[in-house]
Amino acid sequence: PDRAGEEWGLEHAYADRGVEVVLRLDRTGITTAEWVLVEVAVLAAEGLTVLLPTAEQAGAGGLEVARTHTVPPALQEDALVRWVRRFEMQPFLAGEYQVPGLAVVVAGDDGEPAVTIHTEPVDLTVTSVLAGAEETPRLQEVAEPMPAPPRVGRLLLLAALAIVAAGAAAALVVIVRRRAARSAARSAVVPPHEAALHALRELAADDLLHRDLAAFHTAVAAIVRRYLEQRFGVRAPERTTEELMFILAGGSWLDDPQRRALHAFLARCDQVKFARARPTELASEGLLETATDLVQATRPPLPEQESAPAKESARAV
Repeated sequence: PDRAGEEWGLEHAYADRGVEVVLRLDRTGITTAEWVLVEVAVLAAEGLTVLLPTAEQAGAGGLEVARTHTVPPALQEDALVRWVRRFEMQPFLAGEYQVPGLAVVVAGDDGEPAVTIHTEPVDLTVTSVLAGAEETPRLQEVAEPMPAPPRVGRLLLLAALAIVAAGAAAALVVIVRRRAARSAARSAVVPPHEAALHALRELAADDLLHRDLAAFHTAVAAIVRRYLEQRFGVRAPERTTEELMFILAGGSWLDDPQRRALHAFLARCDQVKFARARPTELASEGLLETATDLVQATRPPLPEQESAPAKESARAV
């Protein structure tokens, strides 16, 4: 939710080379039953790509990030774009915690970092909800032990356990058969790269680019995100561009040139979808070629490509 007009308990502002960053906390003291809202707002020139702090970075000070909310980039006056991300953070126990220093990275059109701004850590005091209660809680008296069940009760218990065991065995058989059926179904599924290339060809044949520019950029980005999810098991459609690039940077699915190309591709789609940018039709048509190249470059190797080293070795022998 937008908190415009509400008061914040703490606000720190930073600026560097035309980029403005504001760190806000709704309060600096909570109880163990409460949470603190942390907001990072960035104001940067249109056309730049902003990498906002992640939940992993925000939780490095000991607080748990219960929820992350990213506001879509909004075009402001003077050709500026506002980026906002909020973290709802909770403590585990009473004590002194810290909202760590967070890094905001702003990249240029070439994808290379242009400006990096670090916020200062903020101390947070967490008090117990038991404050003011009696210092030494009293223990309840232990109840009398329950009598041992009679022999008939034991027999009934054993019979019930046998029924449960039989049911578990039957459930295990059903699960194994369902998994076998799913495995057989997966083998008949169209490979992710073929499905993505087919969807891109259909989008190219459609007239969506000329009818609705924003819908076209949303569609081509969705095809690539769905391909990444099916190809590498990454939940790409549900994540922001910054979150997706952070995950891909920690794996070996893409090399550096492929990551930079993907980042630039998604950033251009985001600018049209969220910041209402209006690129030329020629530049938009180039997105189809970029998406096709990304899919072709990251598709599984063909069988003849996999066996090529073995054939070369055989020729050498």
